[in-house]
Amino acid sequence: RQTEILASWQKHGAKPTIYREGSQIFTMHPIKIPMPMCLGCHGDEKTLDKKAVMEIKRLYPNDRATGYKVGDLRGAFLTETTLRD
Repeated sequence: RQTEILASWQKHGAKPTIYREGSQIFTMHPIKIPMPMCLGCHGDEKTLDKKAVMEIKRLYPNDRATGYKVGDLRGAFLTETTLRD
């Protein structure tokens, strides 16, 4: 369900979303790139510091956290609550 919500956010804009699956309630809050400073690690690899790019690739070899612009959707914070009787 989370993948569907992220895809919908990409098309229609991101806003906090709450949904239920059985006794679980999930809340998703969008994470957007808020300011130019964030682009020091999350911006275009062509303009990032070469040492930073090497370190990001070393620490996170499968990461897809670069290539963003200010205001872009980066992901979501997810909270989960279990309902009890």
